[in-house]
Amino acid sequence: MATNCSLNHWSGNVGGLIGYTVRGQRYFRSMPARVANPRTEAQQAHRQQFAIVSSFVATLKRVYKVGYKEYRTERSPRVRFTEQVFGEVLQADGTLDMSRLKVARGPMEPLQVRDLRQEEGVLRLEWLHGRGKGDDRLSIVLYSQSKGVALMMQDVASRRGNALNINIPSEWEGDHIWVYGFWRDPKSGIASDSVVLAELGSPEGDILRAAERRDFNRRLAHNWVRIRYKEWAAESPEGNLQPPD
Repeated sequence: MATNCSLNHWSGNVGGLIGYTVRGQRYFRSMPARVANPRTEAQQAHRQQFAIVSSFVATLKRVYKVGYKEYRTERSPRVRFTEQVFGEVLQADGTLDMSRLKVARGPMEPLQVRDLRQEEGVLRLEWLHGRGKGDDRLSIVLYSQSKGVALMMQDVASRRGNALNINIPSEWEGDHIWVYGFWRDPKSGIASDSVVLAELGSPEGDILRAAERRDFNRRLAHNWVRIRYKEWAAESPEGNLQPPD
């Protein structure tokens, strides 16, 4: 790039040079060289990946406009969401790992599930209040991987409550469905990172992921108590029967 100091200022393409103006200052640069083979295997693979991500992101337009509205605002919600899908969700084989998808991002404390049950097309979600404000609102996102369609239930419950029934659309019966949840401050638009609540209709059957974590934590706590008890029993003087807290 060079400054155009000529008395005859011009713009456009002339003799292999491109003239242009930036903030009142005129410049020119040489035209880019032609690409010898614009259809290399790597280029075609990148175009295919971009097409997959762009098509997927388009189905969640309403969702990311809410979930990413106040997340790193120097760039648009669509750009931030696309970056997340490209960087964390898209796999090397061109598939999307929906368990890694974040339909919302933000600094608020994520949803803490106390219980999650399924009965006749209804998910019964119960949560812990955590450290957030009582005015925080819970949003639920359902994504039918079979249909490529998203459904957002925005601000359907308050943190002051403790339970919500999530109705799965009857026309989605038998679909492979992902369920996500996140908190949002309706005044500022700031959100929490979303969490995967359930995967329904997968080849392995219905998976209530929050329940998985709850059972894991229960087993971990149980094993920790056993380990502490064994250490205390080995070190405790004879006749001291008071276990540690």
